[in-house]
Amino acid sequence: MMLAVVARPRWNAASGSYFDRKLGVWPFIVQEPAVRSSLRRPTGTMITKEGRVNKGTYRKMLIQHLLPAVRERCPSVCNGELLRPPNSPDLNCLDLGLFSAIQARQRLRTPHNIEELVEAVKAAYWELPPSTINAAFWSLQGSMDLCILDGGGNAFKPPHIGKEKLQREGRLPESVQCSPETAAIMSRLRIA
Repeated sequence: MMLAVVARPRWNAASGSYFDRKLGVWPFIVQEPAVRSSLRRPTGTMITKEGRVNKGTYRKMLIQHLLPAVRERCPSVCNGELLRPPNSPDLNCLDLGLFSAIQARQRLRTPHNIEELVEAVKAAYWELPPSTINAAFWSLQGSMDLCILDGGGNAFKPPHIGKEKLQREGRLPESVQCSPETAAIMSRLRIA
């Protein structure tokens, strides 16, 4: 299990560069001495195992790795309130396309142990092009629109709008325009 964090890619006018918004990927692993010997190692050799992911380990990961990465790479975000959608698969950009893209790149390598697998996943994460991340955020925006139309439910098919074709043609807009029905629902909610 790994914790991966991304934000939507943006053009940074101040630095004149494109920031891909990949903040990091960190594994939940532990080093323990081997209980039994095998053909490859004697008893007591330090081996890497999957770590447990619970409230305590997740909190520790956030404090030790995620928050310092956010402070380092996005200092302007640390000054205000951070809004983020729920972690359900239909409203999580990692689930909407990034995990499958990372996995496809990771499977090009052949790791033989957990350490090599962790390195393969990290390399695949950092190799992701900004266009893939942007496409996932596009899907997120489309899913948010449909979620609002569904009354907060998830009984909708994810939108397919041909993002790759639009991007090749240079016609992919910066963000999704919400439907008139969604705009009407949101304006009614603001009034209430």
